Amino acid sequence: MSKEPSIKILVGYHKPAVLLKDDVLTPIHLGRALATKASKDGTMSKEDYQWMLDNMIGDDTGDNISHLNREFCELSGIYWAWKNYDKLGNPDYIGFMHYRRHFIFNEKMRFPKKKLLNQLPIFPFITRGYLKQTGLKNISSYLKSNIILPKFIIPSQIHPSITSNLIHFCNYAKMPDFFEEMVKFVAQNNTYQKFADRILNDDKMIPGNMFILKKDIFFTYCQFLFDVCFHLRKHFDYFTSDDPEHLRQIAWTSEFVSTIFFEKSMEKFSTVMLPISYIDNTARFAFFKFTVKYIKYKLLSKLTMGKLRKKYKTKYKSLKEIINA
Repeated sequence: MSKEPSIKILVGYHKPAVLLKDDVLTPIHLGRALATKASKDGTMSKEDYQWMLDNMIGDDTGDNISHLNREFCELSGIYWAWKNYDKLGNPDYIGFMHYRRHFIFNEKMRFPKKKLLNQLPIFPFITRGYLKQTGLKNISSYLKSNIILPKFIIPSQIHPSITSNLIHFCNYAKMPDFFEEMVKFVAQNNTYQKFADRILNDDKMIPGNMFILKKDIFFTYCQFLFDVCFHLRKHFDYFTSDDPEHLRQIAWTSEFVSTIFFEKSMEKFSTVMLPISYIDNTARFAFFKFTVKYIKYKLLSKLTMGKLRKKYKTKYKSLKEIINA
């Protein structure tokens, strides 16, 4: 009887949220070296910082780029895993997800109608039912291929005017120079040239730098990914911005670097592409507070009269719509 492969999936956090943590799911604090400094979400309180310290590993130990997190975003966690792999127990498979974006392993799951980018199902909360239905509590049983990735995002499905990856990138990153230099640099490598050449005008990309990979593929991926990202950082060393969002050019470009790598890898390795979810409210205790409100308004809609009954009935119905979305 063959031994079940070992697996660790990092779940990236930059602030407190519902904690996904078990033998497989491993929360990691992204940008811990900068945690007490202002970010796009403001300044983290001492209490929140302590919660992060108490509940997850950080990306600021060993060989790390935690101090570059404002530019590299989730990549600081991926880099940490690459350079400190033994600290994760040297697993056969390694993965990465976000605190609010997860793989959906159960494709028979009923998806909400509401969608991010017209493609990613939006779930209101993380609940025990959600974790069970998505398969996030039984990930090992899905390890039947070398590579697990999110399904492609199709830019033209976001809006008909977004006809290519470059237009999609420029809609939020605003700096086509980063994208074009990335393509130019990657195209110098004959192994990836055809994939780099077509990425500009293609109408599909792999989102979020999310993956589950066999160890050897992960190491190859990281070497490729960070060679490109550090080239971009050196090439655009003049680039600065007071806008935290604007500083994320390398992180945004990296999604297309990953797309190039994985499109090439899919020619050689067995690959499964899965839907990914988006969680609307990730705050701790959010579902509990929602449930209390739901019960409260349901009861008051029956116990009150006149205008008050109408008021509470409306509130109850609005919460019920969230549940049934």
